[in-house]
Parts: sequence; C-alpha cells; structure tokens
Amino acid sequence: MALGDRDGYLVHGLDSDKQNVAAARRFIKSRGLYGKVSAMHLMHQRLPYADSLVNLVVSDNLNGVPVKEVMRVLCPGGVAYLKMDDKWTGEH
Repeated sequence: MALGDRDGYLVHGLDSDKQNVAAARRFIKSRGLYGKVSAMHLMHQRLPYADSLVNLVVSDNLNGVPVKEVMRVLCPGGVAYLKMDDKWTGEH
C-alpha cells in the first residue's frame, strides 16, 4: 500500500524534470488521490517547505539539494531516507 492510500498522510513529490512531474500528476489523477498526493516541479536547491515541517523525506537522487537543506525541513523526530553512492541511509 502506498502512503497516499492511507488516511492521515499528505504526500508531496518533487522532481526537477517537468516531464516526470506531468507523468506523476497523470498517475495521481488516475488513482483518484489528488489532494492527498501532489507533484511539483523543483526548480531550485531549496526545498519549498518551512523549517521543521516534514515528517519523512525519501529521495533516490537529491539532484543538487544539499543534505543540510533536507535536514532543515525535517520536524523533530522526522526521518530522511536518502540514496547516496548506491546505498540507502537513514538520517534523523
């Protein structure tokens, strides 16, 4: 089961490739999940969230976004699962 299928979660996907975002939006719409799940084009190395807002970050490619920026948006107790050098790591 995907996170967007569960109650209580808001899922926000970011991608630097506009075509990937368009494809994700079509998929989200086809599943009837818009509102609980969304996708946005990431144009900068700064994440579009307030400090300490995000509970979970999952990324297989930070695409230039510094880990420090990921840590900025994590709330206390939040976790980031990041793929670096072909290995997944958990950051708290």
